[in-house]
Amino acid sequence: MNALHRLFALLLVAAIPVAASAQVYPVKPVRLIVPFPAGGPADIFGRFLAQGMSAQLGQPVVIENVSGVGGVLGVERAAKSAPDGYTLVLNSSSAVSIAPFSMAKMPYDPLKDLALVTTVVRVPEVLAVNPVLPVNTLAELVAYARANPGKINFGSAGAGTITHLAGELLKVEAKIDLVHVPYKGAAPAVNDLLGGQVQMGVFDVPVLLPHIKSGKLKALSVTSARRAPSLPEVPTTGDAGYPKVNSDNWYGLVGPIGIPQPVLRRIHAAAVAALNSAELIEQYGKISGVPMPSSPEEYAVFMAAEQAKWGAVVRAIGFKGVVHQQRALLRIRRGNFLQQVGELPVVGHVVQVGMRPVRAPERAIAELGDQLAREGDGVGVGRPQLRAALRAAHLHEEALVLQEFEQRLEVRLVEPARRVDAAHVVDHHRHR
Repeated sequence: MNALHRLFALLLVAAIPVAASAQVYPVKPVRLIVPFPAGGPADIFGRFLAQGMSAQLGQPVVIENVSGVGGVLGVERAAKSAPDGYTLVLNSSSAVSIAPFSMAKMPYDPLKDLALVTTVVRVPEVLAVNPVLPVNTLAELVAYARANPGKINFGSAGAGTITHLAGELLKVEAKIDLVHVPYKGAAPAVNDLLGGQVQMGVFDVPVLLPHIKSGKLKALSVTSARRAPSLPEVPTTGDAGYPKVNSDNWYGLVGPIGIPQPVLRRIHAAAVAALNSAELIEQYGKISGVPMPSSPEEYAVFMAAEQAKWGAVVRAIGFKGVVHQQRALLRIRRGNFLQQVGELPVVGHVVQVGMRPVRAPERAIAELGDQLAREGDGVGVGRPQLRAALRAAHLHEEALVLQEFEQRLEVRLVEPARRVDAAHVVDHHRHR
């Protein structure tokens, strides 16, 4: 009996820290990562949720914006943080249901590395254009795109995001040629849409609504099964004859795997209470967001269904993602059009992958390759050298920027560089 009593006492003592952690949690501010820039739809929903959870938890819930790779970088940071309940992330749908199929390498496994808390909000998306385009309906946009193949650029919140795949779906369903320009979140993409650097985009209703109401953008179609309450006059893609172009967006709340269950239950209770509050429902409703609180188990079932849906879409359109640290996107601005000429690796030798000479002189691509080759092995190639090469090719207002990763540019050649032959590029493009 003595041994049994000792075992019982040890088990009781071992349970005390876990119980105590749930009782005292949280004893300090909680960090909520929003994986997109401030001012975008995810940021808006995240801040409303943080306010509601703060009231429930009795501690500040502090927003940290960590943008990049269509929301993947922010989720990655949360997944690799300490599993103590003090770091959470408002995941986008793309970071858990699209990226696993569209990226060549994922920095986390949504099924193994994340503790699901609750789904947060569902939000419709709207296809809008800059008034520079002479179109007022989706049918007119399709007709214009067919008459001007490759001349319409559409911005997105990042490669592999729903905002990207919605555009790709439209390309496939309408049989049109649009040029994708990815950004590090919806906010910078919308800024360029307003400025005319890109002419089209599919984004969450909240981020475009004020610009549509002010007349700075034209809403052509809502990419949902139902019309958006805040845009009742805008038809759906189904109304326009493209029912498969459906891209409702949603956000969820997750943390790193391993959070103690009592703490996870406390977080879940706070989030669900906030999402069910009349104040948050009203705030979300003003921007067409529909709160969707759930249990972790319901979230798991919902995510599996979303993965099945978007995995099929990624395979159908043939989209293949890239390792996000390994590519740079070459953009050439000419007038109101931003042309995607091609991609270069950030680390590694110069290799043409996905090169698209969109209305760009073939000689310019070849001369740019010559300039890179002249910089030599192991030499960092910066903006001045690239701009000089492009100027020599008679192109103006050029910029080479990293796709989805960081603002600073450095292209490094680590093995003998070879001539980038324009003929090879065009050949490669024709046989893709």
